[in-house]
Amino acid sequence: MDALFVFGHKFIRHGDEVYSPGQFPYTVWKRYLRHFDHLTVFGRRRVSMSSVSPSVLNRSDGPDVSFELLPESTSLLSRLARPMRSRRRLRTLIDEADAVILRNGPLAWQAARLSCHSSTPWAIEVVGVMWEAFWHHGSMVARAYAPFAEALSKYWASRAPFALYVTEKTLQNRYPCGGVTAGISDVMIPDPDQKVLDRRMNRIMRRHRPLTFGFAGSIENESKGVREALCALKEAQSALPPYEFRIIGPGESGRWKELAKDLDLRSNVRFSGLLPAGEAVLKWMDTIDIYLHPSFREGLPRSVIEAMSRGSPVLASRAGGIPELLPDGVLHRAGHWRELAQHIRTYATDQEWHLQNARRNFGVSRKYRCSKLKEERREFWGKFYSYANADKTGGGVVFS
Repeated sequence: MDALFVFGHKFIRHGDEVYSPGQFPYTVWKRYLRHFDHLTVFGRRRVSMSSVSPSVLNRSDGPDVSFELLPESTSLLSRLARPMRSRRRLRTLIDEADAVILRNGPLAWQAARLSCHSSTPWAIEVVGVMWEAFWHHGSMVARAYAPFAEALSKYWASRAPFALYVTEKTLQNRYPCGGVTAGISDVMIPDPDQKVLDRRMNRIMRRHRPLTFGFAGSIENESKGVREALCALKEAQSALPPYEFRIIGPGESGRWKELAKDLDLRSNVRFSGLLPAGEAVLKWMDTIDIYLHPSFREGLPRSVIEAMSRGSPVLASRAGGIPELLPDGVLHRAGHWRELAQHIRTYATDQEWHLQNARRNFGVSRKYRCSKLKEERREFWGKFYSYANADKTGGGVVFS
């Protein structure tokens, strides 16, 4: 049986190879290939990778996976219009597939409609709050589209035969589904090792200097809160010892360097570009003292869980499912950088707070260990496979 995966992720072609900036290494496709014989990925293609080295990207192509990638669009308006232009090709791929797996977004909604028309079994992955994603994108077109995106997300989640959520309850409450559901984070971290926590505790006790803040995520637009992090650090600076703010992630850093210069933070901020997902990012997390995540839009952020799995204290916004991960006292309202600044002033030099949060975060991260989530995903996608196979063979499968 063959499956089609539809999501507007931006992949990079380099010759015959396909790369992803962090989110979709080949190992992700194995989740589906455990059940299906072949997976076709329908997504977006970045026009050029001249500014990105393949060495810091994740190889996404591999055995039994093929790609159908739409050319990169230069504006949000053209991206919103693109599903109309791609409908014919998408309809053909859906008609050829035995099952369709959608990751929530405009392309997925187009595919859901076509799947219903063709009676092809489909499932949806709900990975974030659509209102947040469009409202905080940074353009007026995106803001205008935000209420429609929210309504469409609710509509298609409600109609899905199968829905996989990355949260325990946050996205389920916002986008309820009457079909078969599961709450399974899409994070991929190794089983937490006690030695990692021991090293973190030793680092805290040594009072490492300079104090190091970190952020990992896209800096392509305003939605991840880079501006808010910089403003908060400037506001709190008088209460801080010498410090650095280290940033990794895809996107051009030019405008953020200009902002850091305007805030007189140029010597404090270090942009390190992309790192390969997995071990390289986890080792980077070991070099920071406090992880900052003032995001405007989230599902259940992988980078926060990665930081927690390394025993790092975290200060974050309340966006998406973040309150499922962290206690109320370390959370601020998205966009309210003065609240974040107050948290930085209060906690940054409090050794006992660092110790307590290191232990707490490391313990919570165990819920997201790879071995546990792998088995939960296997069960969910196994049920979907049985449902799709029964549809193909004319049988009947009922799930509670």
